[in-house]
Order: sequence, then C-alpha cells, then structure tokens
Amino acid sequence: MHSTVNVSSGRSKLTALGALTLLGRAGAAISSLPAGFGDLARERGREAPAPSQGAIDGAETAHNEHADVAVRGHTEAATRKEGTAMPNAVVMTGYGPPEVLKWAGVPLREPGEGQIRIKVKAAGISPTDLALRAGYVKEVFPLPPNAVLGFEAAGTVDAVGPGVTGTSIGDGVTALLLGLGGYAEYALASIWTRKPDTVSWIDAAALPSSAEAAVGVLRQLKVKSGETLLLFGGGGSVGIIATQLAVVRGIKVISAVGEHDETLARELGATPVRYGAGVASRVRALGAVDAVFDAAGKGVLADAIALAGGPRRVITLADPAAADFGVTFSQYTTDRAPGALDETIALLADGRLRLRAQTSMPMQQAAEAHRQLESGTVHERIILTLQ
Repeated sequence: MHSTVNVSSGRSKLTALGALTLLGRAGAAISSLPAGFGDLARERGREAPAPSQGAIDGAETAHNEHADVAVRGHTEAATRKEGTAMPNAVVMTGYGPPEVLKWAGVPLREPGEGQIRIKVKAAGISPTDLALRAGYVKEVFPLPPNAVLGFEAAGTVDAVGPGVTGTSIGDGVTALLLGLGGYAEYALASIWTRKPDTVSWIDAAALPSSAEAAVGVLRQLKVKSGETLLLFGGGGSVGIIATQLAVVRGIKVISAVGEHDETLARELGATPVRYGAGVASRVRALGAVDAVFDAAGKGVLADAIALAGGPRRVITLADPAAADFGVTFSQYTTDRAPGALDETIALLADGRLRLRAQTSMPMQQAAEAHRQLESGTVHERIILTLQ
C-alpha cells in the first residue's frame, strides 16, 4: 500500500466522529464511519494554504476547489489547459438535502508529491458523506465551497506525481481518499494499492475504509487464537471484514446483529446474538468474552465493559461516549493498519474475503443514492459507477 500521509497533532477527532453517529441510524445500510475522517481536518495541503474559518486542511482539499468553476459560472480555471475539456464531478453546492449534489464540470488537477490521479470507475458512499452533506458536523469540520465528497475510489492511474514509484499510468488501483474527492471522473490519491484483475471495480471501491478499520482495530485489540471476540455491528461493512479476519485466525467471534443479518453472521463463521435489550445476558450464555470491537456506535459500551471485565480491551469506532467510559476510540493513523489494503485486496482476489452486499448506481445519480440511504430502507451499500 502506498501512503504519503503526514498526521500531526491538533483538534479533537472524537468530537466530529461522535457527531456523525447522528447518521448511524438513518444510514444503517452502511457500517460504521470510515476510519480517517478526523485526519481529514489535519493533513497539510500540498498545493494551497488551509481554507479560512477552520475549513478542512486536507492533503487533497484543493481537489474540492474545482467545483467553483462550473457551479458559479466562471471559466478561468477551465482554461488552465488550452483545449482540454473539463471533466465532471458531483459537486456539493451547499449544505442540505441530497438535492445540493449536482453533476457539474470541474477543472482537471495535477497530482502533487507522492500522489496519483485516478480516472475513476467506481466510488463508495459512506455515512460520513451523508453527515458532511447534511451539515451535521459543519461547526467542527466545515467544507470548502462546492466540495466533492467520497472517501473511496477505484479506477485506473491517469497521472503520477513526483516521487511516486512502482505505479504506472494505466494501472488499476483502489484508494483511500482522506481528503475526499471520490465522486468524480478524476480523483487525487495519496494512499492506494494495486487492484488485481479478478476484483471488480465495484468491490475495489467498497473495500478501502472498511478494510483499514477492521484490520486496524483487530491489531489494537491484540486478539489471538483461542480467545473470544464480541463484535457489535457484525453485519456492517467493517464488521463483515473483521469477522472473517478473526475467524481465520482461530478467534471465536460472537456477532451482535439485527435479525436480517443473523444468517450472514453464521455463514461467516460467527455465533450471532440479537441486538437490543438483554444482549449482555445472551452473550454471557455463550461464554466469557476476552475483547469487544464496537463497529456500530449505538450505545453499547456499558455492556461491552461489563462483558470484557473492564474497558482495557474494548474499542469503538464511532461511539461519542468513549471517553466517558474510558474506552479507546479508534481512529485513523498512519501506523494503525499499514498494509491493510494490500492484505485484504489479496484475500478478495483469491475469493477468501466477502464484502457486504452492495448495489450500484450511476455517479450522476448520487443525490438519489443519498436519498435512498437516508430513508433507512436500504440494507446494501451503494457504489457509484462511471462508464
């Protein structure tokens, strides 16, 4: 996996991630929040100074500036390359309902040091995208005008920046976009891995953030063969990957899921228990628990601590109450799961890793995709695709 992210200390990531649990219920079709959202506000821009009024300082923040051209009717940026047609992106014209997402022309940006430019084939939608668009976290992480959402994208390498080695134009890749920009015909990336031919574009776009989070938290919990892991949110994108990685290592997994995911949990090798009142007693009936992985963020920490015998081996990805309970709130760092994309895409290519069920929609219909996810009636991931 290629990575050039520079993470520095700064403002609290917990506050923003906690706010995003507002989407946890409406966006239940997708798993927990993508790892790395907090660092979106803390990567230093390569090509431009940080936007004013606390706007996100992303290594790829400048990628979002392009939308001003098409939406505001200006043409100067479009003429940076004489005779070059403007590509398109799903531009966020403001905070609000899905209708603020518009398909519009944007200027083509060049990759910076350690970056590649991807001609996008598919892009994943996460609950964080919905929260950003709706403005739920704008006080903590306001977006620059006309931002382009999307933490995950897969496609072919269109250009390479200075310092990039081992990757060539035309290579198929999947990328984790900590600076957003996936809902576009072209995206800039600093973290990516090669896509095997046997992996579809849709699967490749669905993998990055969930895989990084699953691998990272399992490493942080130090769960080993013979131990028992309780997993809240076992039917989500992160939970499905974590279950399989744990089972193959000889770890017993108890998966707390909704009724519609019980069969899936069994198929993945876990023992399902039903969410809701009484979950702690149902888990105790299955035996002792050594560690708890909360990928759901739905107020389960008190039960998790009681079952694990304390907070030391309890980790959550999305519960804003983590600090109150003395629980580790896991978030993206460059050393949480280096190599996670390489590891998991190889398993995916070999047929040894299963992803959450997903459906696809044309990228131009991103607003409709957001609308469907917010309805709470969709139980699949939606991947945006481009022909």
